[in-house]
Amino acid sequence: MTTGLTEREAAERLAARGGPPEDTTTGRSTASIVRANTLTLFNLVLVVFGTLTLVAGDWRDALFLGVLVSNSGIGIFQELRAKRALDRLAALVSPHARVMRDGRERTIPVGEVVVDDLLVVSAGDQVVADGTVISSEGLALDESVLTGESLPVTRSGGESVRAGCFVAEGSGTFIAEAVGDDSYAAKVTGEAREFRHALSPLQTSVNRLLVVMVSMMVPLGIAFAVVLVQQDLAPNEAIAEATAGVVTLVPEGLILLTSLAYAVSTRRMARRGALSQQLSAIESLSAADVICLDKTGTLTEDSLRLVEVIPAPGHSLGEVGAMAGRYAATSGDRDPVIVAIAEAYASAPGRSDHVVPFSSRRMWSGLELDGRFLLLGAPDVVLPNTRSDLHAAAADAARQGRRVLALAESSLPPGAVGSADPPPPDRSPIGLVVLAEQLRPAVVESVAFLRAENVRPVVISGDNPATVRAIAADAGIEVGQTPLDGRELPTSDYELTAAVLEAGVVGRTPPDEKRRIVEALTRGGRNVAMMGDGVNDVPALKASRVSLAPGSAADMARTVADVVLVRGGFESVPPMIAEGRTVLRNLQRVAKLFVAKSVLAAFLILTIGLSPTAYPFLPRHLTLASALTIGIPAMILALTPSDGPWRSERFLRDLSRFAVPAGVATGLGVVAAFLISLNVIGLDVAEARTVATTALILIGLYLVIIIESQGSPVRVRWVVLMCGLLLVSYAVALGTPMFASFFELEQPNLAGFIAAVIGTLLATGGLWLTDHRFAPPSRRLQALADRIK
Repeated sequence: MTTGLTEREAAERLAARGGPPEDTTTGRSTASIVRANTLTLFNLVLVVFGTLTLVAGDWRDALFLGVLVSNSGIGIFQELRAKRALDRLAALVSPHARVMRDGRERTIPVGEVVVDDLLVVSAGDQVVADGTVISSEGLALDESVLTGESLPVTRSGGESVRAGCFVAEGSGTFIAEAVGDDSYAAKVTGEAREFRHALSPLQTSVNRLLVVMVSMMVPLGIAFAVVLVQQDLAPNEAIAEATAGVVTLVPEGLILLTSLAYAVSTRRMARRGALSQQLSAIESLSAADVICLDKTGTLTEDSLRLVEVIPAPGHSLGEVGAMAGRYAATSGDRDPVIVAIAEAYASAPGRSDHVVPFSSRRMWSGLELDGRFLLLGAPDVVLPNTRSDLHAAAADAARQGRRVLALAESSLPPGAVGSADPPPPDRSPIGLVVLAEQLRPAVVESVAFLRAENVRPVVISGDNPATVRAIAADAGIEVGQTPLDGRELPTSDYELTAAVLEAGVVGRTPPDEKRRIVEALTRGGRNVAMMGDGVNDVPALKASRVSLAPGSAADMARTVADVVLVRGGFESVPPMIAEGRTVLRNLQRVAKLFVAKSVLAAFLILTIGLSPTAYPFLPRHLTLASALTIGIPAMILALTPSDGPWRSERFLRDLSRFAVPAGVATGLGVVAAFLISLNVIGLDVAEARTVATTALILIGLYLVIIIESQGSPVRVRWVVLMCGLLLVSYAVALGTPMFASFFELEQPNLAGFIAAVIGTLLATGGLWLTDHRFAPPSRRLQALADRIK
């Protein structure tokens, strides 16, 4: 059977199978950034204490459950919005298959392929079913997903192919023998990405942080419970104090905010037409300091235009043009080079019994035509080694940014041609084909943005090094005097990294050398992003920290890419980097507030909690204070524009350097205000708790301002205004009998306000004088602190 099924036969088989399978490859939950067991433990702690409070305590002390539910609802809502956006984009780039139905070639969704379909594949296509090859024209498959073999494997008529591999070279047809769950197709998505990276630096840091929090929460909670039992308190009072102490240790807002930040970032990228296929893609792209680019389709338009042909001695312009047109018409390839030649020199296709498809490793292709074997490929590969005027003409055109191919003829190659074999030695030049490329819109502006953000663009191409250098320079990329040749790269990683960063351009680069460049840069401490659209870019895409592919890329490139640019191209990358850096920079800043709260809770348990003194807060006090100093500011600041540095690998160190002193200082200030009110002024416990709550809110709002003090003056003023409004909100709650009664706040007298101010000054002043990072955003106050020091 070589003509394929009829539409009726295919429809009957599809119906018998139950229709196409449901696509479940998109929209994975962003909440998976944290370890599921840690998240479950935190939620369990909150639910247990919330239930105890509702059963045996005051329901108002269980307000944190409402906050938890509302925050979770917001997070789920944002994740669902992100999933819907990703699903819409995924539908545009979902893999398709070409089949022969009713004697005609048709393109259908992969899920509609049935047994006995005759499938047509060419370079870059995904093999979507198990089957047997019917015809092969240099068909070579990348089976690394299935076997681990990195080199393409040639497949001839009668040999088997399996779902999950990709066509690296050539073309062919095969009969589908197993599809859907009966083949490897269901495993393609998972297995094709087994090589993907481990958790990103930010993910790893957040997980470590949560493990530390659990390690701290368990022993402190047990110690606190033992002390409360020994004090023989009333059940409702003991539950209230235990809830206030232990629940504050849980950074539940950090988990939800992290998920929310990733969901919002993913949705914003989806709005720009970017399909994120890896959770860490946003962070990794934002952290990139080197971005490796292919030239064709990335810096330049996919389409080419034939400028001229240059005949070799003994050949005329008309002869070269006619022969090139005949070659293009006969070739089965539809790449931009062949299309440009065919458009310039229309010709009737011939018959060829011997075809050597183009390979980026050997850099030439060939076919037998009218009794002659014609070669088309890179001039330095196809032209004879003896220097001639054609060599000089090719070099001159390349320096002008032109893409140059050489046309020659030779004897037939003996036997099968390997993926890296040179052309036959008896080559006779026919002429040169010179093509022009055009820069994509906004490429110059995009490169300028990357350079301003300290991201080094590096162009890695299979084209002539002089051509690549000229195009890169036109795009504004910093290039060295001499471009690198991918066939003559340094052997050591150190020398290779230095040479690539110095040159900025590498031409004539085989796929394996592209990968080696990316790996060398990565081992040299660089965060490397790679953007490519062809099969020859796949090894480098796999090796990079984050990989990008346009929506028009080959199936193989799209499958392994972390981000697929469904709409737009390279010009879409800078806005995504800026977006990701904004969200993640904000996330790192506000995370300090959540961790400082946990450090404060640990400090209070170790001081007041383990003593016979009453605990300085009820759970409702902490709910109010957390909402005003952490919850509301964090939600606003995490999703607003920002500027400043951002480095995910220093996340834990920066976090601890802020959160530990801030949490301890806040604890000192709160304990001082509480004990002064209780033991010096003589206020009762309810009034002293109001003083402690006031001090906590004042100190917390000060920390919010400090976190944003390194931003732009406009942002700082905006944050100060926000904190002022939050403080006014607390004053209104304190002065309104209904709210004051609900939160059990007492109107403190002047002495109580003085105690709150003393505690606030003790905390903020101590931080200010001992660490310049906690100084307020005021030059006069900073100068005063310097004089005091």
